[in-house]
Amino acid sequence: MASLQVGQKIGIETDDGNSFQAQLKRIKGPLIGVSVISGLKNRSSIAAGKPIKINVNGTGKEKIQAVVKQDKAFPLLILSLETSGRILNKEERALEEEDIEEIIAGVSDPEYVAQRDSARSEDSFPIEFYKQSPERVAAKKNDYLIRPSHQRRESAKQAPSQGASGINEQELMAKISHLDRVLQGIIIDLYRRVGQSQQGGGVSQQTSRIADENIGTCVDISGTGLRFLTSQNLAVGDILKVMIEPPLANPSFSISALVEVKRVSKVRNPKPPHKKYAVGVRYYAMNEEDMEQITAYTFKLQRDQLQLNRQLKAR
Repeated sequence: MASLQVGQKIGIETDDGNSFQAQLKRIKGPLIGVSVISGLKNRSSIAAGKPIKINVNGTGKEKIQAVVKQDKAFPLLILSLETSGRILNKEERALEEEDIEEIIAGVSDPEYVAQRDSARSEDSFPIEFYKQSPERVAAKKNDYLIRPSHQRRESAKQAPSQGASGINEQELMAKISHLDRVLQGIIIDLYRRVGQSQQGGGVSQQTSRIADENIGTCVDISGTGLRFLTSQNLAVGDILKVMIEPPLANPSFSISALVEVKRVSKVRNPKPPHKKYAVGVRYYAMNEEDMEQITAYTFKLQRDQLQLNRQLKAR
């Protein structure tokens, strides 16, 4: 237990051969709370009751046996270092449940949220967004929590290219081979554009091919959410897929995530005139690695602004 520290990044191995990265968030006696960062391929590998091994130092030499106690707050997992299999009595179970609830509350407490929210910076760049149906949200949520954006993009590149119809490019070519070559070229071009959009390509590379109503202007961003201007009158509670690619980020990054609309207000004298709604969103399903990347970016914006202010005062 002495080798585990809050904030430490650890490797976790499951009994079915899966391994993934996590960060230690809370310690409460034999119970620990860890947040899944990346690499988890099978959610069933970390169901309650499953045995796991914690790789503490990354070398694989020091491993701690543990068991999953609760996964209902995923991507937060509650693990127990007590692996003897001893059956708890009623009073012990009640105390354990209290400790689990305390860990969950501690990770999501206002202080933790405020720490990320304090990394809020004014910024301005185009942001691509699409309203999601409940069915699409249910299908995408776990993947967006488990895998960072760069892993999802790599998987999309390696998978056979498929369009909305569910067929790949070779199959499409066979179906339209009887058509005029010019018409074939038009159909293939449209097919590829739709495929790129579905794979979540960067905003700067695709803005010209996206309807204006799906492009907003981000005006501030933080580790917990962002605010953007749009021509769409969205509703509180809407779930959106967003693509975040700040042009000033160095190193550059491109993140896709699900967000929930929390506030919508009308803008007085908007510029440009059609961007008349200000929409505030919270991250609904975003991988921990992606969230840390945005937080680091916004903190850097704050530092750069402070440095600029000092330079202006010194003149």
